[in-house]
Amino acid sequence: MDEPSSALDPRAEDALFQAIRDRQGRATTILITHRLANVRHADRIYVLHHGRLVEAGTHNDLMTAAGRYAELFALQAAGYENRINHMHQAADPGQASQPPHQHQPASR
Repeated sequence: MDEPSSALDPRAEDALFQAIRDRQGRATTILITHRLANVRHADRIYVLHHGRLVEAGTHNDLMTAAGRYAELFALQAAGYENRINHMHQAADPGQASQPPHQHQPASR
C-alpha cells in the first residue's frame, strides 16, 4: 500500500490502521508512508533515503539508533504537538494572554 491514508480523515485513517494491525501475524503487508506514526507497530521498518536503504529495524531499534528515522519521527511528532497547541489556543484565545498560575508557598 502506497500512502493508503493520504485522502482519509483522522477517524477513517485510525480505522484503516487498526484493520492493518488486526492482520498482523496472518498476512504480509508492505506499507509505504511518510507518516511515521503509522508504522510504529510494524514488525520491521525499512528507511529509504535517495533510493537507498539507510536503516532497518523496529520502531524502538530505530529510535535508539538515533539516525534518520528517529530524526524524522521527532520532527513529525513536534509538528503534531505544535498543531495541538495552536488548536487549544484558538479554542481559548484568552488563555494565551494570561500568565501561568504560580503556586505561593503556604505560610507556617
